[in-house]
Amino acid sequence: MDNDTHAYSLIQLGFNDYIAARHLINNKFILQGVTLASTAVEKYLKAILASKGNNKRVHLDKIDKLKVALSECYTDFTNRIDERFLEILGKAYQTRYYDDLKLPVTIGFFVNQFLCELDYSISFF
Repeated sequence: MDNDTHAYSLIQLGFNDYIAARHLINNKFILQGVTLASTAVEKYLKAILASKGNNKRVHLDKIDKLKVALSECYTDFTNRIDERFLEILGKAYQTRYYDDLKLPVTIGFFVNQFLCELDYSISFF
């Protein structure tokens, strides 16, 4: 699969995850929705990397590595996205693989503000 096709498929999947995340959060499935929001944003970031031929395995729980990968092939624009929002997504990513957790993960945020940041981020991408 060429870079553009791979990137486009990630965008399609990311958008579906975004819509599902909003639905879950709006229907009081907060943890599930935040986890899916993390997946959606990560797919958009990976689409940017894929479009430049970079298929490194980076995830939102290691935001510093992700920023390096973006800066290697593109401008690191993560400074345009709220840092606390990215931290929340990184913590949500960790809950996907709870067998590896050494300490409890706590996440606190205002739901409507989170949805606003999610909408802004997806729109920005």
